[in-house]
Amino acid sequence: MPPRFGRLRPVLEALLRQNPAPERVLLCVAERYERFPGPVRLTEVPEGVELVRGEDIGPGMKALAAARHLPGGRLIYCDDDWIAGPGWAAALLAAGDARTAATGQGFGVERLGRSGAAGPGVVDIAQGFSGVSVRPEWLGDATPPDRAGERAADDIWLSAHLAARGIAIREAPEARAALHPAYEADGLQQARIAGMTRAEANQACADWAARRYGVWPKTA
Repeated sequence: MPPRFGRLRPVLEALLRQNPAPERVLLCVAERYERFPGPVRLTEVPEGVELVRGEDIGPGMKALAAARHLPGGRLIYCDDDWIAGPGWAAALLAAGDARTAATGQGFGVERLGRSGAAGPGVVDIAQGFSGVSVRPEWLGDATPPDRAGERAADDIWLSAHLAARGIAIREAPEARAALHPAYEADGLQQARIAGMTRAEANQACADWAARRYGVWPKTA
């Protein structure tokens, strides 16, 4: 997002240094941002990074825009305020398979008052900050919620879309251990979007996802 544009280089360079080397690194940037009015001015990015422009659909743009630019293989999407150390991508790739996504860190939807499929090594919600490995076609028909507050809870609605397709999410702790924050400012956890706190947005999005996809029934 725009407040972070001047600090992206070390984040992107860390992605380029991953082993196995990524075939492509895509930086997804909206043409304009609802939360940040005015022109979108992006500083220079490292060689080897491709810029993808599109509509502002909230933080889930990092996943959907990238998925629609990749013909197949494996997509790892992540946030722009964490630096990935050695072994991050390899751990995510090793944890996923043809019917399983992977995330560095996730949680069970029970904390949102709903019932999911979380168990040993398996989570309901993949947390994008830690990296999420998917096949691009799994996200081909995904659409975000209409309300801005719910759209901001992209971990929830993207994970619900995977659940509706029968895609399990495996946790890869080694990937989470390879990450460290690039900086602390401008985090979504502290932001209020459309009048909602992060906790309120997560709950509202889980309720929306249950209606939209028929997943995660309420717990008794």
